[in-house]
Amino acid sequence: MATELTTDRLRALAETRSPEGKVLSVFINLDPHEVPTPAARATEIRAVLDAAARQVRDHDALTDAERTALTADVERVRTHLGGAGAEEMTGGARGLAVFASEPAALFEVIALPRAVAPEVRIAERPAVSTIARLASTDPWWVLLVDRRHARLLCGTVAGLVEHWRTEDAVAGHHDQGPSKARDQGGTSHEHHQRSAEKDVDDHLRGVAAELRRLLDDEPCAGILLGGAADITGQIRDLLAPELARQVQGQIDVEVWTASPAQVLQAATPELRRIEQEHDAALLARISDAIGTGKGAAGLGPVLDALNERRVGTIVVATGTRARGVRCGGCGWLAISASGTCGACGTMTDGVDDIVEEAVARALALGASAHVLPRADDDLLSQHDGVVAGLRF
Repeated sequence: MATELTTDRLRALAETRSPEGKVLSVFINLDPHEVPTPAARATEIRAVLDAAARQVRDHDALTDAERTALTADVERVRTHLGGAGAEEMTGGARGLAVFASEPAALFEVIALPRAVAPEVRIAERPAVSTIARLASTDPWWVLLVDRRHARLLCGTVAGLVEHWRTEDAVAGHHDQGPSKARDQGGTSHEHHQRSAEKDVDDHLRGVAAELRRLLDDEPCAGILLGGAADITGQIRDLLAPELARQVQGQIDVEVWTASPAQVLQAATPELRRIEQEHDAALLARISDAIGTGKGAAGLGPVLDALNERRVGTIVVATGTRARGVRCGGCGWLAISASGTCGACGTMTDGVDDIVEEAVARALALGASAHVLPRADDDLLSQHDGVVAGLRF
């Protein structure tokens, strides 16, 4: 059964190292728009695992023992996904991350909430940077509300599911126009209007109270409101302060009849906008921190800060890689080609991807890790794709 991706799980993987071999990391795309059928999924898996087998065969830095173990790992993954693991591809996952290493007694399949590019990595540890961004993705909550109805959906840009719905009676909702109201026993239209507005107010207050109950202690990336602006404005005013602060946007969608897929389609542009704003704010905070000595810019300074255990947040541009060295004695990391550790004098080992090693080290130290798209003019492009905010 696939494991859920969490920050704790990611940190545990970051601390995993194969002492006498390598770790195979395989990433499989299950985006239903790209691989919509079981046959397409089977073709996608076969292509990725065939690429893994070729990479193991052609990797000129592997020992015979490492090659043998990795070949067996590829076949373990193939057998698992062709048999007992087939159900892992039908439970809503948009991708799979598979980590395997016989020497490290590691075999783990993680269901991913977003699609990933197909990829194979061979290294001393699991390739966690590829999924670091996904591990910190808390669910979004979407509240749809009108004068009688309310629905609450939960999920991410990969998909939403309905969590709760309610429909309340509102006086005069169907036929209480002025002439109709006076015909029915002389009751005034104004009386019906006041009664209806009280029912609407009671409905909205009940929705606000239920939302507070439902979201108590639930992870929340933010709340989006959907419905007419006057009603969403009223519900926002009624929310508890801690929930009102979580409201980050508004969407236009049919409240009662829209499917979860239609709600997601309406919400996706807003979620993307908010995600981009969060990314920009994160980079701005680190840029300001660099100016005060509480930040590090560039791979070398970031590695130095990691060696000193000062990193609180590491940010890496997607696709950033570099060779480096690691001390087998004290764990010192560097991009230097020196054969000896700058901290303890022990001989160092070459590392094919020191950026991956840096992300894993940061996670193992309890820091947060973010892998972001690179823009031509952002902080990451100015500093070789790696920056960090420091604890001290």
